[in-house]
Amino acid sequence: MMSFEQIWERVKKKTDIRTFTELADLVGTTGPYISRKKKENDFPVIWAYEIAQKYKLSTDWIMTGGETKSSGPLKDHSQRLEITEQIEKWLLEEIKKNPKRKDWFEVEFEKAFEEFKRWKEEKEGAVQPDEELLPVISAAGGGGK
Repeated sequence: MMSFEQIWERVKKKTDIRTFTELADLVGTTGPYISRKKKENDFPVIWAYEIAQKYKLSTDWIMTGGETKSSGPLKDHSQRLEITEQIEKWLLEEIKKNPKRKDWFEVEFEKAFEEFKRWKEEKEGAVQPDEELLPVISAAGGGGK
């Protein structure tokens, strides 16, 4: 994972954003909140997404420094769901009002969509694929000899 500072340097290099206040204005938060995230070494992906949208950059490039620098809007709308765009816009508005809403949303989303939580944990290497089947086997009365 890239450090906040590495991501911030890429943002400054490819945009006209130079200060935390300018970044805060773009992503809908406050300068002090950005300073706090810097101390935590946490550059939220949603910020990278907002920057990428405005400056026609790749969110992945902002976050990782990978080869792709420019993407622009996706032409194939089958790759993006309208509802996810609406959720992102709504969530950004909510975070502007209260930065803690980001954490609240993540917790509530994972509660509502346990399949997503399992998928996310599997992608992060927290759960082995077979482990998620154990509760199903046990609940069905299987697994014993």
